[in-house]
Amino acid sequence: MTQGSSPSTFFCQSDYDRFILDFTTDSGFFIYLFLCRCIPFYLLIALTFKTRRKIFCHLYFWYIGFIYGTVGLLSAFEYGITGLILCIFRLLPQVCFYVPALYATWRMTAGFTDHLLSINKRLLVIGLLLWTIGTAVEWAFNPVLLQYGIQLLL
Repeated sequence: MTQGSSPSTFFCQSDYDRFILDFTTDSGFFIYLFLCRCIPFYLLIALTFKTRRKIFCHLYFWYIGFIYGTVGLLSAFEYGITGLILCIFRLLPQVCFYVPALYATWRMTAGFTDHLLSINKRLLVIGLLLWTIGTAVEWAFNPVLLQYGIQLLL
């Protein structure tokens, strides 16, 4: 830190841009994404089956909306409209897989009856596969798309 610079300017946005442009994916990043994305989703499904209620789906939808809304708001605050466009570059792969997985989970819980065997197993497998593939796509393509977006827009 140089003399006269405040701690708040020590890590500025250009440092973040440089970090993203130099970022490479590795297996540790995939494990991190798996723990942050898949484990909560699998827990959502387990709790939904255990209680046979959609309340956990509602809570998870609100959680996802809050997180992505906060990311979009902070990005827009930092960069303006360019930040919102960068959010599209960063969130597009997840939306293509996570939203259909959440919809499959929602549809699966719509058919709950008293018998555990009455669940739609096909929707369960589709939801789990989509979510896991979405995590892999986020690991492989998000840094590339975000780097492309930063280079294109900034």
